[in-house]
Amino acid sequence: MSRSLARSRVGALYAKLLSICYAQVSRSFILEKTMKIIIGILITAAALWLTTAVVPGIRIESSLTSFLIVAVVFGLVNAFIRPVVRLLSLPVTILTLGLFLFVINALMLMLTAGLVGNAMSIEGEGMAKLFWALLGSIVISIATMVIGWIMPDKD
Repeated sequence: MSRSLARSRVGALYAKLLSICYAQVSRSFILEKTMKIIIGILITAAALWLTTAVVPGIRIESSLTSFLIVAVVFGLVNAFIRPVVRLLSLPVTILTLGLFLFVINALMLMLTAGLVGNAMSIEGEGMAKLFWALLGSIVISIATMVIGWIMPDKD
């Protein structure tokens, strides 16, 4: 009887130790993922700020909250809508040897401008608007890449 009682105590202690370790790992995992999301939003906001400084056809209200809101919406558009559009446009992307991806990026920037309302605007109508969005998406891509190189990565 004493052996079974000792085994059950060891089993209970082992289970409690595992739950504590799991809680610590999950907390650090959640904290790490949250920090990566926040850093990604800040990098996108910095790239958007640079884009408004370089590209005269793209304007974002000059407040930090506007840049952060636009960065969050742009990140959500790129996370959820862009993969579907890329999949559906795969034949055109293959035919253009990948150059159509620039047009997709410009369309995602135009969609973001439409979703955030007055916080962001792209000047022009039709092809002029697409041109400014195309130029802005190229600047955003380059700026995000350079800032990503500068920022240290834990992986």
